Amino acid sequence: MCAVIVAALVAGSPLLKSGHTTTKTEEVVKIHLTNRYGKILVTPAGYTIYTYNLDTKNHSNCYAFCLHLWPPLVVSNGVQPVGQGVSNLGAITRSGGLRQVTYKGKPLYIFVFDHIPGRISGEGNGWSVVHIP
Repeated sequence: MCAVIVAALVAGSPLLKSGHTTTKTEEVVKIHLTNRYGKILVTPAGYTIYTYNLDTKNHSNCYAFCLHLWPPLVVSNGVQPVGQGVSNLGAITRSGGLRQVTYKGKPLYIFVFDHIPGRISGEGNGWSVVHIP
């Protein structure tokens, strides 16, 4: 990898001269079709993804004990979250520095009691599966 970067610098790559940088991507979601909810977002391993109704656009209101039951879906610094067939993904920085994945600005979470892929036990009480049109 380093040799490629050095070669590009020596060759005077127009991509580097124009100020463009390469962003790493990570597939963090995929679409899953359910009988009850239709198309929803799940992790690549198949775990259901949720939003919290008290969150606002680009801001999480799930802290302290809430995070023990509802861990945020996160990506590393410098990584753009992606999902096949899914647009409107982004990330926010939580207090403490974790980068939480968002869909249409809403922070995303998994539920600790969804012990197996495909299980949807967190719907309700302010939590919703992420529906995809």
